[in-house]
Amino acid sequence: MQVVAKYRKRAKDCRALAARLSNPADKKRLEYRAEAWAKMADLRERNLQAKTPRHRHQPANKISDEREAARPDSFS
Repeated sequence: MQVVAKYRKRAKDCRALAARLSNPADKKRLEYRAEAWAKMADLRERNLQAKTPRHRHQPANKISDEREAARPDSFS
């Protein structure tokens, strides 16, 4: 999550700098860059959440036992 926070900070910094600029082209470039940092943060956050096991409390052999019990008898 430290990487996500770093990306969000960079997006915030770009937006803050863009707000202080008077040149429209420079402002637009920084706003575009801020949006890119924000998207990278969102993507990284989703990837981290996807890697988190949902059944941590359930031992691996219990999951295997449940799969085995769900099999039809014809496959035994």
